[in-house]
Amino acid sequence: MPPSKLQMVKAFFGTCDHLPDDHFITSNDVCPICQDADEARLPCGPSTNRIRKTAIIRTPDCDHVFHHLCLITWLLANLRSDVDDSCPQCRHVLIDLNWVPPPAPRAQNRVQRAPRAPHNRAGVNQNRDAALLREIQRQRERRVEQEGTAGRFFRQTLLELALARAERRRTWPTWAQWTVSVTDNIDHMTLIMRMISFARDLRRRPQVLEPSGVYEI
Repeated sequence: MPPSKLQMVKAFFGTCDHLPDDHFITSNDVCPICQDADEARLPCGPSTNRIRKTAIIRTPDCDHVFHHLCLITWLLANLRSDVDDSCPQCRHVLIDLNWVPPPAPRAQNRVQRAPRAPHNRAGVNQNRDAALLREIQRQRERRVEQEGTAGRFFRQTLLELALARAERRRTWPTWAQWTVSVTDNIDHMTLIMRMISFARDLRRRPQVLEPSGVYEI
């Protein structure tokens, strides 16, 4: 937002040189505005009552000397005009209405943030995959152990059945051989039922589903 004309007038007087109060008397010169070397014979308004009537200033560009009160009254008289305010003596432009102040430097953010630790996403994925592979390996070893136990159980059962059959055929008389066949059939059916029951128990045990085609151990 461009500054107002009043702000530009105040900024202009900040660049002027202040001279001794007896400058006009010692230099035998007069103020070009009031034509008086003693004091400015202009009324003191609300905006100029804090300025000494004998204060003297020199413009920075054209080096002309005025009473402070006279020059500020001259400039404030044209406060509402759109024309540039010029020196009352040489018409040199004192206040350029097209002047735009440089942008104020932005305040630097002094808060220093701690540097973020690099997030090793690849390492996290590798650790997760390794843990999954170990769990799958444990499940496979457990299943192989269970299957081995079942195989030993079936082989032991068949061996016991064969030994009992051979013992019956050796000790039973000839007229009772037909009962051996019936007993063998009953034992065979009993073995089948026990194998089915054992297979059902294995199915009921929880197992970990392995992604097919993804991990190979």
